[in-house]
Amino acid sequence: MAFGSSVVERTIEGTHWFDCIDLAVAWNHGRIHHCINVGCSGDTSDDLINRFDLDVAGFQPDIIFIKIGGNDTEEEAKISPERFKKNITHIVSRLNQIGSRIFLMTYHSPAFEVYGTKRVEKLFKFMEIIRDVSHAQKTYLIDTLPLWEKLRKKYPLIHRSMLSDEIHLNRLGNLFLGLIIT
Repeated sequence: MAFGSSVVERTIEGTHWFDCIDLAVAWNHGRIHHCINVGCSGDTSDDLINRFDLDVAGFQPDIIFIKIGGNDTEEEAKISPERFKKNITHIVSRLNQIGSRIFLMTYHSPAFEVYGTKRVEKLFKFMEIIRDVSHAQKTYLIDTLPLWEKLRKKYPLIHRSMLSDEIHLNRLGNLFLGLIIT
C-alpha cells in the first residue's frame, strides 16, 4: 500500500513510482501481491490519521509506503515540527499494531524558487523528523532526499525537468523515483 498526499496519489498518466514497485515485485516473485494506492491530494499528517481506519486499517497491508509532509509545511496547516513528529509516530504505532512492514519516505527536492525558502526549510526539518522517527521506531527508511539534492545542485536543469510544478513529479520524475526505490 502507498499512503500519503498528492506525491503518492496517481495523478498523471504514465508510470508512477509505485507502479515501479508493483512491476519489480511481479517480475521477481510473480503476482503474489496487490498494490493499493491511497494517496490523496492536499493531505497533511493530520488527514492521514483521520482517514487511517477507513483507508488503511481494514486492508491490513503487509507492506506500506508513507510519503507525507509537503502540505504540513503550508502556513494555513499550522502544523509544528512537534505535532508532525507526534502524527508520524502515531501512524507508525497504529501500523505496528496491525503488523505492517513500514517504509517511511523522505520527499524529493522541490523547486526552491517557487516553493519558497520558508517552506523548504520546514520541509527539510520535517524530513529529518521522518528519519528520526524511522530510526526510533525501527521502520524501513527510503531516504532519497540527499540524492535529489545532489541532482538539484549539480544538474538543476535535469532536476527541474522532472517536476511538473514546484513540488510534484512529472512522468520522468516518477519513473526516476521508482527506479531509485527498486
